[in-house]
Amino acid sequence: PISAPYLLYVCSALFSGSPSEADFVKRWISLVRGSGDREVAEVPILIRPHPQRLYEWKHNGLDEFRDVVLAGDNPLTVETRNSYFDALHYCIGVVGLNTSALVEAAIADHPVHTILLPEFRGNQKGTLHFQYLMTVGGGMLHVAQDVASHLHQLSDTIHSRSSNRNRGFVDAFIRPFGRDKQATPVFVAAVERLASEGERVKEHITRWVWLFRPVVIALRTVTETAWGMPLLMNPYMAGKHRARVARKRDKKKVLHAKRRARVKRVIAKAIAGFVRRIRDSVLITLKGLIRAFRKIVLTRHGSNDSSR
Repeated sequence: PISAPYLLYVCSALFSGSPSEADFVKRWISLVRGSGDREVAEVPILIRPHPQRLYEWKHNGLDEFRDVVLAGDNPLTVETRNSYFDALHYCIGVVGLNTSALVEAAIADHPVHTILLPEFRGNQKGTLHFQYLMTVGGGMLHVAQDVASHLHQLSDTIHSRSSNRNRGFVDAFIRPFGRDKQATPVFVAAVERLASEGERVKEHITRWVWLFRPVVIALRTVTETAWGMPLLMNPYMAGKHRARVARKRDKKKVLHAKRRARVKRVIAKAIAGFVRRIRDSVLITLKGLIRAFRKIVLTRHGSNDSSR
């Protein structure tokens, strides 16, 4: 168990097809352990796996690292929720890619760190809500563009030099009506207000809007094609899509090549059989002609002998 001040790494759900976060976490731990700052290199680390990606950790043990613990279940029961709360409450800083735990870490008022990585771009800058974490209320994330900057930010956190970026974000995003205002009554009041307004009058659609309907339909049709779909994707997911389309295309080419080769073999076999049958027929005919010719020759030779 970790008893000293520790860093908490919270794993993310990530999109389907994303690289293994477990592999990245192991690289990240190696980078932290290789830091030139002794306190950063020796800080204990608690890793909380995401419930949806537990399978990544079946063959990714952390025994090679000192003072690193992998622990934490889906916080659905009182016990697991308490464990999750303790993990957030007692840490000195939180690191993650893009998960709701980052928001909860801001509420717990701990420095929240992330590092922007090309392989996870779709899961970070490729999502709308990630922009909120970086901008609303000044942004609560300590964002690093590279490893050196990330380690420097972790050093500031461990040495208590990090600026507090949580208050503005929490006030603007989590408690926009004030920290002393409970959220549930605000939500209920909003629902009741909508119900009291009755059915909304449909807005009149001007004629010129109808002129754009063919354009919208055409664009929708285009974006449903294999080459048009990437237009609606972020660069990372578009790259993944193009790679997937290329793999399917290559697979189709291989199948077509195998099919053509199989057809060629069948045709070649049929032609060979036809040629063989023709050859056999010709040979049989020739043999018959030769026998008939020999018979005629022998008959004439016998007739000549008898006449003599």
